[in-house]
Amino acid sequence: MSYLFKYYSKQYDKFMKIFNLDKNKEIVKVLKDINNLEILDIGGGTGTLADTLINLGANVTILDPEIKMTNIAKEKNNKVNILNGYLTNVGLNDELFDLIIMRDSFHHIEDKEETLKECKRLLNNKGKILIYEFDKTNIITKLIYIFERSCFEKVKMLSKNEMKKLASKYFNNGEIIEISSYEYIYWAEKSN
Repeated sequence: MSYLFKYYSKQYDKFMKIFNLDKNKEIVKVLKDINNLEILDIGGGTGTLADTLINLGANVTILDPEIKMTNIAKEKNNKVNILNGYLTNVGLNDELFDLIIMRDSFHHIEDKEETLKECKRLLNNKGKILIYEFDKTNIITKLIYIFERSCFEKVKMLSKNEMKKLASKYFNNGEIIEISSYEYIYWAEKSN
């Protein structure tokens, strides 16, 4: 994750709105009551989701390697906590979070297995995970893939079934919530 997010950070929010990729409302519907929850927003970038969640009463930490993106997040809402880096190298303590969210970021993560394992470690006993992603079986997702690859991004999209199978190693009661023909949310709780 570098070229696309480093050089287009100022245009990112506009791009997301123009192409209707900003799905904060759909995510909030799934989450319901988040007042006082400790939330880790992995790949939270410019903080549009974090800002929404903070305004609903949550405490949000964005974990994102791109400083230009997180500077924009801090400008939007100074209550957001920022960690610049990757999940596997920031050294967070066990069971810090009630909820971990990855919105439009999981396909950028190279070691998906290690990331899910680390998410499980960081969630408390009643913790939940929400992953918003694109279904690789859809033509629109294939166009998104081509666009991101043309911006020198390493991406690997998963189908809904692949996501559920992979994440079920670390999380229970996983469900797929279809947002559109090409978007879905994986929603599950930490397994013990």
